Amino acid sequence: MAGITLSIIMSILLFICSGCQAGLPNEQAATLDNRISSQETAKTGTQLLYPVLGTNGKWGYIDTEGTVIIDYIYDKADFFKEGLAAVSSDGKWGFINPDGIFIIKPQYDFCSGFKEGLSKVVITEGNTRKTGFINKEGETFFRSFLNGNAGNFSEGLAVFEKDGLYGYIDTNGNICINPQYTYAGEFSEGLAVVVDENCMYGYIDRNGQVKIQAQYPFNGIEYLQYLDFHDGLSLVEIEGKSGFINTDGDIAIEAVFDNARNFSEGLAQVQTGGKWGYINTNGEWVINPEYKHCTKFQEAYAFVKPFDDEEAKGSSQGLTEDFMIIDANGNVVSNTTVSYPYGGGYTFPMEWHTGFVGELARVIVDEVGFAYINKSGDIIWLME
Repeated sequence: MAGITLSIIMSILLFICSGCQAGLPNEQAATLDNRISSQETAKTGTQLLYPVLGTNGKWGYIDTEGTVIIDYIYDKADFFKEGLAAVSSDGKWGFINPDGIFIIKPQYDFCSGFKEGLSKVVITEGNTRKTGFINKEGETFFRSFLNGNAGNFSEGLAVFEKDGLYGYIDTNGNICINPQYTYAGEFSEGLAVVVDENCMYGYIDRNGQVKIQAQYPFNGIEYLQYLDFHDGLSLVEIEGKSGFINTDGDIAIEAVFDNARNFSEGLAQVQTGGKWGYINTNGEWVINPEYKHCTKFQEAYAFVKPFDDEEAKGSSQGLTEDFMIIDANGNVVSNTTVSYPYGGGYTFPMEWHTGFVGELARVIVDEVGFAYINKSGDIIWLME
């Protein structure tokens, strides 16, 4: 799993991996969990809403047609998640509904999006930063042991750090798995990756029982996002090669790839011979390796970056600047007149790519602004 670009994946980082790799200051780490899915995005009727930046430097929201639905009035704005969006006004964060009405007034120094009905919030009292969780009714709980750092809830549990070790709390804020791991990730498909004192990782269940022994080398926090289970499989590295295990810990796809990412919508990005393609859960090639870079599939589409003509012939010349949109059969569907050098939402330094959220994806245009495009590559909204 060598060669992952840290600048594109730092947004998945939530915690410090004590003893394995130096971490981030808590204030920075608190801003990093920005992955979204279309299921989490607000709907007004059948319309999805998307955050956009106006010429006045304020943020608002558009629908899938590019029509402004919520005016440009917020200092900052996040995607809607579970029907509410975190927005900033006068230096404080709160939550609005799809009508632009504050459901939870701005009062926090940081808010994550809602996940499983709860959002992580941070407030400052004197010199102390307090971390807790809030529900959609505005009810909060704070726990002193969360002040080191805490993640969002996943499958009813949230990871937290105390005195350099990681454990889990339940939705009432009670510790249900004591801090004992050098690092711990979110639960997915009933399992969570945990790292021991030797920087080897395995998996536990929601009761804290070891289901897959710690036997794989943990290569650093930037790889964490690839170590959870999707489609019944998780990425592992064996003797420098990448493969996949199932939830029983058995090898499901042999470790024969130079690099790989976890599964999404039944396909995984894998690299061989310096080129990326996609395999299915049986390890069979669905889209042959022919790309310089590629993103995961989301909403049945992915972004890929081809080699330019000279590079395809073995030249050391640079890459083409264009990402293209492909479907799950590898067909190019994007409008070839559109150039977006960072496909799939590499829009801001601390944002992991969103891919398509409903009908639109956010992409960089001309390396200075961003746009929303549809699945044909047509620009629906362009930053002025």
